[in-house]
Amino acid sequence: MFYEYKSQAVWSASTTKGGHPIYNIYDDDLSTFWESDGNIPHSITARFETRVELSQIAFFNTFAEEDSYTPNVLTIFAHSHSGTFEQVSTKTLERKTGWVHLPLKRPTGEPIFTDILVISIGSNFDLGNNSRVWQVSLRGPIQPKIPSPQLIFNEF
Repeated sequence: MFYEYKSQAVWSASTTKGGHPIYNIYDDDLSTFWESDGNIPHSITARFETRVELSQIAFFNTFAEEDSYTPNVLTIFAHSHSGTFEQVSTKTLERKTGWVHLPLKRPTGEPIFTDILVISIGSNFDLGNNSRVWQVSLRGPIQPKIPSPQLIFNEF
C-alpha cells in the first residue's frame, strides 16, 4: 500500500512539444504522453507546497512507438533541507512496455522528504533526441491518521 502524490505536485518540463503537454504524465490515461522538444538532456520537475515523504517513483513506458523516443537512462534528484539537490535514484531502463519502479532513498539510506523532485532524462534508446513519457507515479508511505483533539480522552 502507498499514498499517491502526483496530483499534489505542480509539474513542469524543460521543453514540451505541441500537442503533448506535461499534464499527460499524470492524467491516468495510458494512451497520452508528454513529449520533449529538443536535444537531450530533458527534465521533468514536480514541486510540492510542503515537504512530502516519497519512497518510490514509477514510470509507464511503451515501445509500441519508435524506440528512439523512449528514455533509456533516468536520474532522480530531490531538493534537500540544505537547499541543494541530491541524487536519490538512477536507472538504465530495459526495452519493455509497462511500469518501471525506482526506489527513492538518500545516499545515507534515509527516506526522502522533499518539496521538489527532478526527473532527468540522460539518454534515449537508439540515440533519439525527443523523449516521451506516458505516466509518472510518485508514491509515499501511508501515514497513520492522528486523531483530532476532540477524539482524545483523558483517563477517568
